[in-house]
Amino acid sequence: MIRDFSEDRKEKLKKQIDEINSETLCWLTDGLGDLGTRFSRWIGILDINNYMDNISAYHKKMLDMNDMTKKEVDQIFEEVYSVDSEFKKKFGEVSSMLDTWIDNVHILRDQINPGFSIAPAASIRKDCKEINKKLETARGEIAETYDKELTYSEKRAALEAAKGSVSALGEFAGNILAMPGKMISGVLSGDYAEIVSAEWDLINSMFSFGQKAAAFTAVGLGIGIGSLSGKNKNKVREKALEESESLNSRDGLTGEFESLAQSGTWEKKLYGGLAKGSGALDDINSMYKVYEDAKGMTDTFQKENFTKDNIVHTIGSELGFETKITPDDLERPKYMRKAKWKRYNDMYKDFERDKNIYSNIHTVLDYGLAAADPEQSVGEEVFKKSSVGGFVSDEWSTIKDLGDMEYVAVN
Repeated sequence: MIRDFSEDRKEKLKKQIDEINSETLCWLTDGLGDLGTRFSRWIGILDINNYMDNISAYHKKMLDMNDMTKKEVDQIFEEVYSVDSEFKKKFGEVSSMLDTWIDNVHILRDQINPGFSIAPAASIRKDCKEINKKLETARGEIAETYDKELTYSEKRAALEAAKGSVSALGEFAGNILAMPGKMISGVLSGDYAEIVSAEWDLINSMFSFGQKAAAFTAVGLGIGIGSLSGKNKNKVREKALEESESLNSRDGLTGEFESLAQSGTWEKKLYGGLAKGSGALDDINSMYKVYEDAKGMTDTFQKENFTKDNIVHTIGSELGFETKITPDDLERPKYMRKAKWKRYNDMYKDFERDKNIYSNIHTVLDYGLAAADPEQSVGEEVFKKSSVGGFVSDEWSTIKDLGDMEYVAVN
């Protein structure tokens, strides 16, 4: 894929804006169209990888969805040119050093007389004196630029790991609090899949938190140990940054097995098989969640739920909040005595109450992280937490996962 920021591409984008403006009937149709396009992006349909054979169509949809103006297009291109100028300076430093090395080689070449007799060392030092000064200056400039780039990459990796740790810790703690209630509910209702799903979510969230926390720690260790390593400090920081980025890219148990499968021959076979099994369980769990989401969406939009008493709870649930702290009673199985059922039901209510309170805190945290992230919006977070958004997002990601069942090749 070529990133085209030429003047020709800029003019084509401006022409597409003219086309969009001429095709728009009014603000209402434009708003509805933007909503549909944004919905496609939220669930992953509007993705550049799906438009590789027609990039212009992708550009047009994105321009329309964001209501881009020609002035904003000009601003984007100016910012890109600014980045180009910045990197031109960095590459210029490297080019200057290489040119100086070439001049040095030419001087050394000229010191070799016919018959392969080499000039005295004093003569070589004298002729190379100025070149060596230039090389030292060039090395210093490159080292300074490289240090800035490495520091920027470390900050970015640490920020990503920190945000991931906060979110993963929230998921992990939420799954721990939800586990007892789901186990009781699963036993009393006979839905043992709910218990298995809860356990699998807990395992994945535990690994995810560990991976993100370790990624954050790796960056800090790289900076700390690097500062004590003298001339080799950047090598230490590089290895730590590489490990941090690897940990950040993993997601749960399957991601851990996939990473371990790259270690060596026998590890590839062992962990590759485990990754395939773990990935299959991920798919099964995703399908179960789609089923649960579909049930929840049906219940949410049943006519009897839109009563005066339930309307606040319904709206709150669509925003991801639990407004009913004490859940309804579980249905008593016929084989269970009333006293025993009451004891289980009271335990269930206590666990659900604590889980719901924590869930609301975590929802507020998710909205805060979304608001602070320039690549995400609160609207996307609201959509994902709604019954329709959760159902469609889970269903779409499950379909994509099922289309790519091979997680790691095992030879």
